[in-house]
Amino acid sequence: MTEPTEFYDDYGRATTVTDPALIQKFDTVHVLCHSQGHWLLSVMGMLPDVPEFPGGRANPEESFGANLHREFLEETGLTLPPDIERHVRRRHHQVAPFHARMGGKFFLLNQTYVLIDLPENLREHGPDHRLEWSGSEENRLVWMPDAQMSGITLRHEHGLAWKALRAVEE
Repeated sequence: MTEPTEFYDDYGRATTVTDPALIQKFDTVHVLCHSQGHWLLSVMGMLPDVPEFPGGRANPEESFGANLHREFLEETGLTLPPDIERHVRRRHHQVAPFHARMGGKFFLLNQTYVLIDLPENLREHGPDHRLEWSGSEENRLVWMPDAQMSGITLRHEHGLAWKALRAVEE
């Protein structure tokens, strides 16, 4: 497979990479958490206008489930149940060419997104509960109503995953 030459930043703006040696590769995992007609989004302080789904870089020495647990905890401050894979309704895999403009780096992200209904152990943190800054990364958490999801701009690669997962449901 040929490496992509167009890499996209958080807003979907393209940059052409001419030297493949500049590209770093790694895996990421993300959780699309749904509850009572709302989706849990994470908003980073440095990018307040492009929310994303909680998740991040996977550790190759951890299992898929362990990566989901760690990343969800880091971004939300919330703990997924030990049997999280039982709660997964749908998975989406994509390879996303990402340009981190702030650091001037290019990444080829091997991403896995899982769609889950909010597990029972987290019900007290659902849409009726006001979440602010949480987790070790101090992200702001927002429960976005289903009806408003089509009107927001997600971080570019998260938006691609969202569209793919929603297309399956429709």
